[in-house]
This record gives sequence, structure tokens and C-alpha cells, in this order.
Amino acid sequence: MADTQKVKSFAKKFNSIYQQFYRFDHVDDSLMHDVCSTEIDMEVFDYLTLHKQHQQSIDLIDYRVRFVASLSSLMGILLV
Repeated sequence: MADTQKVKSFAKKFNSIYQQFYRFDHVDDSLMHDVCSTEIDMEVFDYLTLHKQHQQSIDLIDYRVRFVASLSSLMGILLV
């Protein structure tokens, strides 16, 4: 994914998912599928996640973005 236009388009989708995932704990399934099925390299991943508050909860596995459990879900587990 080296094309600048593709990176910008992917970044918009990624940021939308990021906001939905951590603010509302609910994500549009179609958008999540698009983001998690797109292959990206480490340079693009770093660009997308470098200064995110919850970057420790986002992984790059097999060149695909993966979101781990949201913080509110983890807090629910810890409080039980």
C-alpha cells in the first residue's frame, strides 16, 4: 500500500473505526471488515497509530490491523 491516495483513504476509514471502537464500543461491521482485511505495511501502521491514546490495543498481524478488546470491556472484566 504505497499509493498516497490509498493511504489517505485507508487512514480515514481507520480513524473512523478507531473513534467508534473506543468512544462508543460499537463498530460498523462493514467498515471494520474493510479495515481489517486490507494489507498494510509497518510504515503505514506506525503512521496511523503512533500518537493514538490507545495504540497499545491495536496490532498489526499478518499485515492486517487488529483491534483488541476495548478498554471499557476490559474494565468490566476487571471490576467483576
